[in-house]
Amino acid sequence: MQVLDQISEVKTRLQAIAVAKADEDASFRQSLAADPAAALGKLLGVDGFSGLSIRVIEEKAGEAVLVLPPAADDGALTDDQLARVSAGAGVSDNLKTLLEVLNSFIRFQSVRS
Repeated sequence: MQVLDQISEVKTRLQAIAVAKADEDASFRQSLAADPAAALGKLLGVDGFSGLSIRVIEEKAGEAVLVLPPAADDGALTDDQLARVSAGAGVSDNLKTLLEVLNSFIRFQSVRS
């Protein structure tokens, strides 16, 4: 699975989890808006998201939020990506681990329901 595909899968699962929890818990909704990574990390039991930046935008009534995909680049790695690769930690490996955590969380939630 390509890195962009992994990011898309993580985003889809994180959004489903975040929206469901925010709909039932006003305190979580406020925490999610203030510090998405911390709120989701606490909910999922993970410490950070390994270089994945998370932003939450609350859509208002009568508003449509459009999300643009990443712009095409020249294929060069960022300084952070270079540091991770040289340290032996690939972004792809971190995303695979996060997907495993999300899948486990979703399975646990469906068993509780």
